[in-house]
Amino acid sequence: MAAAFFNITGSPKERPFIVRLEDQASIDHARRIIGGQEETKVHVQGKIVKGAAPYNPGWGFHLEPASIGFFELAMEVCDADTAYVEEHLAEIDTAFLPGAHWCPWDSRITAEVQPYAIAGLPPTCPTVSTQLDETFRDYAWNYFELHAEQRLKAFQFYISLSTAVIAGFLLLLRYGQAHKWVALLGLLLAFLSFVFWKLDIRTKGLVKNAEEALKFLDAQHALADIGELPHPLRIFARDDKLNKAKDHKAIWSGHFTYSRCFGWVFTMFAIAGVLACIASLVFLPS
Repeated sequence: MAAAFFNITGSPKERPFIVRLEDQASIDHARRIIGGQEETKVHVQGKIVKGAAPYNPGWGFHLEPASIGFFELAMEVCDADTAYVEEHLAEIDTAFLPGAHWCPWDSRITAEVQPYAIAGLPPTCPTVSTQLDETFRDYAWNYFELHAEQRLKAFQFYISLSTAVIAGFLLLLRYGQAHKWVALLGLLLAFLSFVFWKLDIRTKGLVKNAEEALKFLDAQHALADIGELPHPLRIFARDDKLNKAKDHKAIWSGHFTYSRCFGWVFTMFAIAGVLACIASLVFLPS
C-alpha cells in the first residue's frame, strides 16, 4: 500500500511539519479532515523519532508512521509546539514528553503533499533521497575534497613564504645590512599573515558549504539517533555533536580545530613581523 504525506501546522507562525501515513484508515481519516467531513478527531499525535526524515525537511525529528493517530482531547503532559520540541530534543522521553509521545493540541492536518513537492522538484523528477542522492553526494564530496585540499596547500605555501622571509631576516642580520630592509621584511611577513588568514577564512567557508550539503543528504535517510548522538553514518552531524561537548578553552587538553591551529600560526608570524619591524627601526643601526 502506498504511503501518503500530510502537512500539519500548529500556530500560524510555524513552518510546515510533514507526517507520513502508511495505514489506509489513517490516510482516509486525514483526507476527511482536509475535506471537512471529520470535525472531532482533528489533532495529530504520535511517537517522536529523533533524526531528520527525507519527507520532513528542516526539522531534526519526525513521527514514527505506525504510531500516528488522531485525537480530540489529550493530556497536557504530551503537548508542546513544534519549535519547542526541536529546541529540547535531548530532553525527550524524560519528564518532558514521557515515552516520546507527542500530542500538540493545536496541530491539524492542512493539506496532502507529494514527495516531489516536498523536495522542491517538478513532478517529473525523482526525490533527492532516491535517484539524485548519489549524484548530489558525489558532487558535494568532490567539492569538499577540492577546497579542503586547497586549504592545506595554501597553508603550506604560506609556511614556505614565511620561512623564506625569516631566512632573509637572518641573512641581513648576519651581514649587518641597513635596518630599513629588516623593517621591510617584517612588514612583509605581517602582510602575508593577514592575506593568508583572510584567504583561509574564505576557503573554510567553501569547505563548510560542502559539509552542509553532505549533512543535508545524510538527513534524507531516516537514520535514528543512537543515545544522545546522531547515527554513526551521519558522520558530519555526529562530529559536530561530539565537538560541541569538548572543552574549547583549555590549551593542553582542549579541542583543536584546523581554524584554531592555523589562526595561532598566522597570529604568531604576524606579531613576529611587527616586532621585527619595530626592533629594526629602534635598535639596529642604519
